[in-house]
Amino acid sequence: MRHTRHLAHGSPPPAWGCAALCLGRKVFGMTRVDVFALAMMLVGVLCMCGGIFDWAWMINSRRAWIIRKIFGYMGARIYYVACGMLLVFLGLVSLALRLRGTL
Repeated sequence: MRHTRHLAHGSPPPAWGCAALCLGRKVFGMTRVDVFALAMMLVGVLCMCGGIFDWAWMINSRRAWIIRKIFGYMGARIYYVACGMLLVFLGLVSLALRLRGTL
């Protein structure tokens, strides 16, 4: 709630929240779309690795109980790999549209 108050008054977002965006813009000439797409692809790769390599901290987390209950343990691993693939695909599409000038 504190952060939305600062944004509502027109002040810049907190430094920790925009560090990657500022670094990407100044050093690499990236836009917000580029940074968001790369972050989405990074999270996708993390999800895929968690499902493929059976990372217990990811599959057995308390917040993932509903996925395990619906799909079972092996199904949850497949679900994480599929979600990771979807995130990587959406990040690549976003970057392709950005480079094409559509986005």
